[in-house]
Amino acid sequence: MSFFDVALFATAFTTLTVIMDPIGTVPIFLGLTSRYSQHKQRRAAIQATSVSFGVILTFAILGGQILRLLHISMEALQLSGGVLLFLDRKSTRLNSSH
Repeated sequence: MSFFDVALFATAFTTLTVIMDPIGTVPIFLGLTSRYSQHKQRRAAIQATSVSFGVILTFAILGGQILRLLHISMEALQLSGGVLLFLDRKSTRLNSSH
């Protein structure tokens, strides 16, 4: 039994990369911080990264307990996530046709 599971790491890394969408957020970040000095942009990037990491870490550690406390099953969470993705995709397609 090894301490480092490569398959789990690859899955988690891929999932987090898709969720965070670093390439897609760069233009948004640059647009929001275009008037900032380079020092303030760097500080904002570090702060945003730290907060994102903290939120992900908190839910990775406490997510199961939070769901149990709120009486939400994993299946209900997965279903609601799927519905939200479907509705988002549907609204994106509707808005792009206008």
